[in-house]
Amino acid sequence: GGFILFGRDFAESTPQQLRQTIGEYQQAAKIPLLIGTDEEGGEVVRASRYPQFRANAFQSPRKLYEQGGLDSVLRDAAEKSAFLLDLGINVNLAPVCDLSVNPTDYIYSRALGQDAQTTASYVSALVWQMQQSGIGSVLKHFPGYGPNGDTHLGFVRDDRPLETFQAEDFLPFQAGIDAGAPSILVSHNIVSCMDDSLPASLSPAVHRLLRDDLGFDGVIMTDDLSMDAIDSQYGLEESAVLAVLAGNDLLISSDFTTQIPAVLEAVEEGVIPQSQIDSAVLRVLRWKQQLGLLAEEENKSTWCWPISPKRTLKKDICRLTASRFGVARTTLWWAAASCGWDKTPPCSTVGMWDMPLPRTIEATGMRQKQLLFCCRLGSDAACGRSSSPAARIIRHPAKPACWQAALF
Repeated sequence: GGFILFGRDFAESTPQQLRQTIGEYQQAAKIPLLIGTDEEGGEVVRASRYPQFRANAFQSPRKLYEQGGLDSVLRDAAEKSAFLLDLGINVNLAPVCDLSVNPTDYIYSRALGQDAQTTASYVSALVWQMQQSGIGSVLKHFPGYGPNGDTHLGFVRDDRPLETFQAEDFLPFQAGIDAGAPSILVSHNIVSCMDDSLPASLSPAVHRLLRDDLGFDGVIMTDDLSMDAIDSQYGLEESAVLAVLAGNDLLISSDFTTQIPAVLEAVEEGVIPQSQIDSAVLRVLRWKQQLGLLAEEENKSTWCWPISPKRTLKKDICRLTASRFGVARTTLWWAAASCGWDKTPPCSTVGMWDMPLPRTIEATGMRQKQLLFCCRLGSDAACGRSSSPAARIIRHPAKPACWQAALF
């Protein structure tokens, strides 16, 4: 797991002191930690609100969008990511994916303030920019706050129909998932059309919907379990156990000395299956690999290569991998659509790698969001069909007409 830093962690510290503190955390950990904070911009800025960290706090995405459109938001995101990474923070709990166009809504000041399609495009592009910067993103607050109150202060009930969520609120989250967002934070709202009694963060039904209907296979985390919406109704131990049983992989806890033992006891007593813990750990470790925190991933990074509309896919792939790993050449080993990367593609699909991507799409009717491939490095087999894919071809979120190859 890791730590999330709040305003109090920055208030009486200097950048150098904070770097030292985070460094000590990392040195003490057997496995490198996720170090996160909420630096959304605007109302929620944990670090940049303090002048010793930055002369001016980061502006809200809504204001940036109104002033300069998506380009302005992406420039700010790149600067913000560099700012956090320099401090040793590797996860920013952003972007806010909630929809709100009404200034009286609680979430309006933190939302983009645009319609569902515009917000979806913004989320997709921001996730891409954060990936390029090398910082983890967190989509929040699933399944969407909507025109509701503040769960920091107590229970909030959302009685909108499921059709509204499917047509509107889910769109930014789906866009972020499709862009490769590694994590999603679930709110404490009670959403009656999904679960009439439990807050979304503690609801197995909400988590099944996120996994099965939206196809998310990354890390799911709770909102802070110390908020009044949870604290006023559930005890510390019960809320932690319910959160794990619901399907969360990470719990945001301000009282982990109580809640971690409660979860461990529930596992020992068989209340929480060990297999569920194992699955959550694997998802968290996979995220840490993607961020380059684990030793075996030190030689890999987010190298990207623009896909040419003229060169063959095979040539583009081999150029990318040869350049990245410093070898004279690579050989395409296998490739398949994202619906089944662990299976050898039928012979009839092999020829598609000898065509430029536009012709491949036209010839095969391919509609997958990404293609995965693995290469031999020089004459040695770098991986086989049972290995994880080495790289992928994805749409450029900010430029839908363009594609790029990216190494894992």
